[in-house]
Amino acid sequence: MNRHGVRRAASALALVLGSNLALAGLPQLQELWPHAEAAFWTYDRITATWTGGSPSFTAGNVRFEILAAEPQANGDTLQVLGVQSAPNDPALLAQLRIARPDVDVPLNPTATSGVALHDAARLHIAADEIAAYDTQGSRTWVYLEVDAAAGRTFRLQLFPALADSVVLTGSVVGTAGISTPAGSFADAVRVTYVVDFGWGAIPGQPADAVRAVTRGEMFFATGVGPVLARETFVPAAQTRGAPPAALFDSTFTELQLLRHAQTEVQGASWSAVKQRFR
Repeated sequence: MNRHGVRRAASALALVLGSNLALAGLPQLQELWPHAEAAFWTYDRITATWTGGSPSFTAGNVRFEILAAEPQANGDTLQVLGVQSAPNDPALLAQLRIARPDVDVPLNPTATSGVALHDAARLHIAADEIAAYDTQGSRTWVYLEVDAAAGRTFRLQLFPALADSVVLTGSVVGTAGISTPAGSFADAVRVTYVVDFGWGAIPGQPADAVRAVTRGEMFFATGVGPVLARETFVPAAQTRGAPPAALFDSTFTELQLLRHAQTEVQGASWSAVKQRFR
């Protein structure tokens, strides 16, 4: 059975088990990331970068919105997310460039949230997964897989065309109450993520290498979507030999939900609707 066949079988199983999930008090995955046309989420972003024990801070806003539903040849539909922010490398790609000096990482300036955990542009939101895909149909990130049951884990190799040892591991921890500027959200599903970038050899210094890691978590509120995302990137979590010092010790970035709207807009232009929430 090919990948799409496996996914469809999993989707069928998820539908069969849907009533059991409801009885168990678990939200359906689609409820954890509503995706009606013109849905949007605006976040407050703060970044703290530590160098030699002294932090520096930057702050701003990031806005995601559903731009379109994109049908796929296999019958799936991807939600195309627009991100309003200053152009830069996607957060995960920027981390890879620092983490793996032995890898030729291409430049890809585009709008980015600045948070690797929450930076997808094309989402598949279904009964069996919430995941990001590239234009070739390959998965590039997993937010949730199978269901939102505590203890559920998943893994994905990242950047397989560039490196063979960059791995995402995710785990559903359970639920928690979360408060953000947008309000309080009871029983938000908490998911932790670890990106292990593998050992990156220093060019010209084969005995020297660094191993970077990103650790973070996201909270998904039923009927709202991601309400909080935060991560810490450590460029030299482990070292071997005598690699040069990292540019910084660590970077912490957090997105807190400021405002959102998930219902389909009717009877008004999208520009008029956006004005209501500014």
